Amino acid sequence: MINRIAARIETNVSDLYVKQHALVVVGRYPPFPRPKYARYGNGYENFNKRIHVQTDAFEPYRQTEILNFFLGREVLRRPTPLQREKALASIGRRQPWPSSDAVYAMDDVILVLLEPFDANVARTWTTEQ
Repeated sequence: MINRIAARIETNVSDLYVKQHALVVVGRYPPFPRPKYARYGNGYENFNKRIHVQTDAFEPYRQTEILNFFLGREVLRRPTPLQREKALASIGRRQPWPSSDAVYAMDDVILVLLEPFDANVARTWTTEQ
């Protein structure tokens, strides 16, 4: 799903590769159904019944780095606390992913809305975290 987010950012942000933008991601993406695609093996069948595929690659503290990797260059950076607060205030009635308005740019900030916004939803770490 991260590649789909990267593609949507490329489509919606015309100056993406011209200058750096701060990134604010609100929410988490849906959990990956590991048992459908990964099999137990190598003697780990009873090792806490866990498959060695992690689903937490897109955590709030490293979202900019992961998306920069998928975009192929350093075009995103962490937001300042003020940029993040302004971005959160701009959400309004926008619908979360996969809605067409779930990814948008405001000034030099790109916002990705993965879940409906509320006070407790996860969000990208700022430059001060």
